[in-house]
Amino acid sequence: MPRAALALAFAVIAATAHAEAAQAATALAATANANAADADPACPAACINGTVAAGGPVAASVVLRDAAGQRRDTVTDRAGRFALPVAGLRPPFLLRASGRSGSDARELVLVSAATRDDIGRHVAITPLTDLIVGNVAGRAAASFFDTPDWSRVTRSELDAARNVLAARVGPLLAAFGVAPGFDLLRARFDADHGGIDGALGVLRISTDAPGRRARILDLVSLVAIEDDLARRDDRSALPAPTPAALAAALRELDATKDVFARFNALFKNRPLARDEPALARLFDPGFLHSGRDLGQTLGPDGWLGAGNPGVSLDAPRIVGRGRDGRTLRVAFDWRNAAGEAGADATELRRAPDGGWRLAGNRRLADVHLTTLSVRPPFVDGIVQHHLRRLDIDIDETPRAVQYVQLAGPGLPAETDYLTLGRLPGLLLMRAASGRKRFVPVDASLAPLADNWVPECGEAAADTAGAANAAPGVAAAPSICVDFARLGGEAELAVTFLDAARAPLGEASRAEFVADWSAQMTSSRRDNTRRPLDARPAFVTAKLAARRPEPAPRKADPAPSRGGSDGVVGATNGSAVPLAAGVSPLTAAASPPIAIAPTAATATAAPPDPLRATLADLRDWARTLRTLIAGNR
Repeated sequence: MPRAALALAFAVIAATAHAEAAQAATALAATANANAADADPACPAACINGTVAAGGPVAASVVLRDAAGQRRDTVTDRAGRFALPVAGLRPPFLLRASGRSGSDARELVLVSAATRDDIGRHVAITPLTDLIVGNVAGRAAASFFDTPDWSRVTRSELDAARNVLAARVGPLLAAFGVAPGFDLLRARFDADHGGIDGALGVLRISTDAPGRRARILDLVSLVAIEDDLARRDDRSALPAPTPAALAAALRELDATKDVFARFNALFKNRPLARDEPALARLFDPGFLHSGRDLGQTLGPDGWLGAGNPGVSLDAPRIVGRGRDGRTLRVAFDWRNAAGEAGADATELRRAPDGGWRLAGNRRLADVHLTTLSVRPPFVDGIVQHHLRRLDIDIDETPRAVQYVQLAGPGLPAETDYLTLGRLPGLLLMRAASGRKRFVPVDASLAPLADNWVPECGEAAADTAGAANAAPGVAAAPSICVDFARLGGEAELAVTFLDAARAPLGEASRAEFVADWSAQMTSSRRDNTRRPLDARPAFVTAKLAARRPEPAPRKADPAPSRGGSDGVVGATNGSAVPLAAGVSPLTAAASPPIAIAPTAATATAAPPDPLRATLADLRDWARTLRTLIAGNR
């Protein structure tokens, strides 16, 4: 193209852009003038103002994104309010607030939306607006903010999603005095724990982003409803709490926050003495948390240890109540001065004086549930697939514990485990070696692949049942987790069993919180080190009695190098006695009971790392060729 023509083209483009910007500015000014009657005095005409709240003001950074990709940002004041200029921007807009709730220190990322009609008016950013945007988008609102489809962000779409959600949570809102027709997206309110803000304080909304589902939990009635973001026909509603139930729940919430505030105030001002009077008023004498009693928890290796950073327990939320009215189940987030953080739960017990005391999670051992997003070694076109897994870690168990049973939403209803009978949920067995002390097993008691529980419905379910089934024995049914039913946050029942499958200790719970961004792990893992038959000796003996002895396998001449999966161990079927005077708690650090591998545990040769690397490179080369061909 000649230079003169090229210069003319650039001039036309610049003039067009200038005209479009002027037209957008004129339209914004006209809209702002039309909305002047509703404008906040502190917000200029071409401005969007609002409130970030979740049962109290949220100290947050707020980012506004327009349809052209431009951004503006600000921070909220102490009341959770913000204002952002939008002159020169192109509507519609998405707004994202990231910060910490002032009432219970929850870490929050909330999204809202605004159209041209909202310029100069109030726009709320709350857990409810986040769910409204998620329903408009058909996926998690946080993901939609990063990669929006602007054709969906219209006044009619937002209002339709708002009306459906208002009907579903309406009975709870009415109990807090919220008038019918209250606009969840745009109505002005104060983050003062009353009215709509009070209702926000007893709602917990968690989103399973990959599953495109949300769970709405009412902390008053402890009733939860599901919201399928990909559908528009969800209509189930929260129940209307009675005035008495509402008053009692609010008293319990206030008491719970008071216990956690006193804990944080005490441990913020360490060092503390073990006989500090305030500690006695904080803990129940029968405290038990992940196998540690009160003496161990407050001992030199516990929270009062000189080398332990100060710990803070935040975002308490009641997730269960005892029928006798004397116990509460409270989930919380924790963090310490070393930068470590996580989620856990505790029981609160009512003392004779009427106060509430921390009683621990009542578990005999640590139970950690982690979500994994696993990249398999294949590429389908240009789409990189990720498989979802549940990883379960159980540590510091008393020696008497030989099995751990997990039951709850999304887990198998019932499985007929070989030699053990029918049991609900997942079953884990004590391992004789390897990184994990307990490994999940299938119905034939063989460890699952990689010691991870796969997602139900995968085309290539990776369980050990089919791969490790012995000759003459049918492949075990798939053991899996339904993440859609499990949701973004749930509590699972945990039962610790001895060798005779008798329960040990109290019934307890384990907290599940989905975090699919936490780990991206390649599944090209060292699976060739798995024993050919990793079941314990007493299982293989019973199998041998049922069928003819198979032809002997030829063992690999190379010695076994072990592996991350290990060999499942077991006892001879009787309970393991403890020494006199030794409680299961003090035996928590005892080594696991080990059973020698069976004769059939010959292993394959170790994998060639160069071959695996070349396979990865071929995968990426195939993807690049596809991308290049598509751009020609």
